[in-house]
Order: sequence, then C-alpha cells, then structure tokens
Amino acid sequence: MEPPSDEEAAAGQGNHVYVDLWPVHAVSGVLQLDATGRITSVLEEHTRPAGLLFGLHHDALIGEALDSLVTMPPGRTSAAELLSLHGAKKSNLKTKQKDVAVKVGPVHKLRATHTDGKPLVLDVQVVGKPGPNEPVIAILRLHTAPMAP
Repeated sequence: MEPPSDEEAAAGQGNHVYVDLWPVHAVSGVLQLDATGRITSVLEEHTRPAGLLFGLHHDALIGEALDSLVTMPPGRTSAAELLSLHGAKKSNLKTKQKDVAVKVGPVHKLRATHTDGKPLVLDVQVVGKPGPNEPVIAILRLHTAPMAP
C-alpha cells in the first residue's frame, strides 16, 4: 500500500494498492545453492519469483536449506544428489573430478508446503558439477499433470 502524494491528498485521492498477479503456470524459481544445500541467492527474482511458490518473500529464502522447503526423495540428503535419477552411485573407479562438465539433472516431482499450510507439488531440476563441495542451481516450478491426448 502506498500513501497518497501531497498533490493526490490535496485532490482528495486516497491510498493506492498495487497488486502483482501471476498466472499459475508462469510461477517458477531459480535458486543458487552452496555445497551444503543452503540457498545463497535467488536468481532472476523479477521474472522467476521463487518466493511466491512458498508464500515467502525472496529474502526469507536466503540461508534456508532446500530440504527444509521440499521433501527430498527417499535416500537423498542433499540437493547435489538430485543430479541423478537414482542418487549418487558408489564406485571404486577413480575419475578426475576436474574433467567433469556441468550436469543437468532429471526433473524430480517433490512435495512442499505453502505458508498457508496447503500442500503443493513442485518439479525440481538441479544443474551443476557432480562431486563434493560443488555449488548447484535448482530450478523449481509448479508441477502440472500432463494432459491426455
């Protein structure tokens, strides 16, 4: 809500209310996560308001762990484990981590809760370099069921 300017008050005009409406299918978010899965920044906030997904201001997301906002799949404890469909694979084969390129993970359908207490389902996709101590980017959008042909 914005109070009227002096000229508007003199003219008898009242307060102004600004409403920012978003179509449901257009609400998404891009979050930068540190190696522990905590949100370090909300990217593209003006075009992808991640806070709207949860009913929070984008500043309230900073410092939160992704797993405190969404229910992780069974056996997964960190956002980096979402880079693969079935979690991290244990192997005795050695790889050079410096040679690994950025990986685009699959889309995971995860449950979350809005601040109004209502459940929601999100599509979450993680992008980043696999390996320990690597930051990742999480892309979140509301899940929509595919339409029948």
